[in-house]
Amino acid sequence: MKNSPCRAAVVLATLFVTLHATDALAAKPSDISFDDLKFDIEPASRYEPSMLTDEIKALDGEVVKIRGFMWPSFQQRGITAFVLLLNTQCKYGSAKDPVWCNIRVTMEDGETASFSTRPMTIEGKLKIDLVKGEKYDISLYAIDDARVVQ
Repeated sequence: MKNSPCRAAVVLATLFVTLHATDALAAKPSDISFDDLKFDIEPASRYEPSMLTDEIKALDGEVVKIRGFMWPSFQQRGITAFVLLLNTQCKYGSAKDPVWCNIRVTMEDGETASFSTRPMTIEGKLKIDLVKGEKYDISLYAIDDARVVQ
């Protein structure tokens, strides 16, 4: 019984279940807010990596869930990419807003969003991905493989 095929099958099945349970736990998104992405930078300035806290750096590449407002679009439905804003006063690319108050969102294949003036919750993989403007930096964060969640 020590080296029986049944014992090997049980060990393999246990290993399979353990690995998949670990993957499922690892994929659980971290609930964050724009406050978790905020750091000390003036609007209309240049970003330096040394400005980020260790907590923000740790979120790079993580699956997150965040709530914000969709930047208005001419498209109402079937939106596959958009900008998520801290609030309705923030504007993408504005010299009045810091780089952390907007997130560029790209939806997961097969997923789309519909425009809304109400806040929405997005889940996806956060990355630090700077968009430089001519005179100042415009955006620092992106979320890929996103989907709208309730």
